[in-house]
Amino acid sequence: MSEKNNSLSIFLIILLSIAGLAIVGFFIFAISGSNGGTSWNFGISNTAPDTLVDEQSFKLSDFNTIRAKVDAGEIEIFSSANETEQDKISVRVYAKDKSYAEIRTEGSTLDIEDHTPECHIFCFNNNAVRYTLSIPSTYAGYFDLNSDYGDIRIGDFKDATVEAVSNYGNIKIDSIKVANLQLDAGNAEINACYGKLNIENDMGNVKIRHLELTENSSIKLDMGNATVDDAGDIRIDARVDMGNTNVEKNNYNSPITLTIENDMGNVTVK
Repeated sequence: MSEKNNSLSIFLIILLSIAGLAIVGFFIFAISGSNGGTSWNFGISNTAPDTLVDEQSFKLSDFNTIRAKVDAGEIEIFSSANETEQDKISVRVYAKDKSYAEIRTEGSTLDIEDHTPECHIFCFNNNAVRYTLSIPSTYAGYFDLNSDYGDIRIGDFKDATVEAVSNYGNIKIDSIKVANLQLDAGNAEINACYGKLNIENDMGNVKIRHLELTENSSIKLDMGNATVDDAGDIRIDARVDMGNTNVEKNNYNSPITLTIENDMGNVTVK
C-alpha cells in the first residue's frame, strides 16, 4: 500500500473516531442534563387531521377487546363518565378520505385498521389518520394498540388492560390496571397503574406518577431516564449500567418487586 493510501486510511480512522466520540458525548450530555433528565421529544410535529370521515357507535357489552392499528397518525381513547352512555362506544375517524380506515367487528373484538396509502420515501410528518374513541370508564376489557408513527393516548380505565406497541411516538395513559408497553423511540407516561406493568423502551423516557402494584413488574430501558414519583410500599430492584440511581424508599420484605433495568440513563424512585 502506498504512503498516500496509508495517510488516507489514518485520516478516515481519526475522522470516524471523532464522530463516534461526539455521538457518545451527545447522549451522555443529554442523559446527565442539568436536572438529571433527558429532553426527548418524539411527538408528531404537524397538526393531526381534523376532517371527520366516519363515525359509528356500538354496544360496549358486545366487546371485550378493542383493537386499533395506525401506520401514520394518532390513537386517542377517552374515558366517558356519562351515565346515559354506559353501554356505548363511539368511534370517530379523522382523515383525508374515508377509505383511509376501516371499522369492523369480529366476534367480541372491535377492530379499527389503517388503510392509508403506503409511503416508501420521506414519510415523516405524514399524519394521515386519527382515531378518537369514547368508551365508558367502567370498561374492564383489553386494548390492543399499534402505531408505527404517531402518539397513543388513553384516559382513565382502572379495570382495563392495555398492550401497546409504538415504533416512533409517545404513549400516555391516565390510569390503567395492567400495562404492557413496547416503544422503539418515544416517551411512556402513566399517571396511575393499579395492577401490573411491563415497559420496554429502546430510546426515550419512562415516567410514572403513582403505582399500586399487585404483581411483580418491570421497566427496561436501553437509553433514557426512568422516574417513579410514588411507587408505594414495594421492593425496588434498580440496575443501571451508565447513569445514576436514586431510590428514596425500598421495602425489601415486600412480596411485590418492581425491577428497573437501564443501560444508559438515570433511575429515580420516590
